[in-house]
Amino acid sequence: MDRDAAVTVLSVFPPAGEEIATKRDLDQLGATTKRDFDQVRAEMQHGFDSLEQRLIIRMHQEFIVQTRWMTGVVVGAIVSITAAVLAWG
Repeated sequence: MDRDAAVTVLSVFPPAGEEIATKRDLDQLGATTKRDFDQVRAEMQHGFDSLEQRLIIRMHQEFIVQTRWMTGVVVGAIVSITAAVLAWG
């Protein structure tokens, strides 16, 4: 191997004293990263489940209010029409 080739090969290695990551290091990093993402995913799912429950409760409450309001409107309209018919006839 000539000098230029040796310099090129050695240039890809870190300077002396620097640590080089091994396959085992990368495997451990991968496992740790997967565990961290799994934990974040679980926390996010819990948050979405909680949000879903709050939205369902809120929608139920609003449907009750809307139903009561519409019932009052319909009953009021029936009473008004009945009174008008009886007064006119």
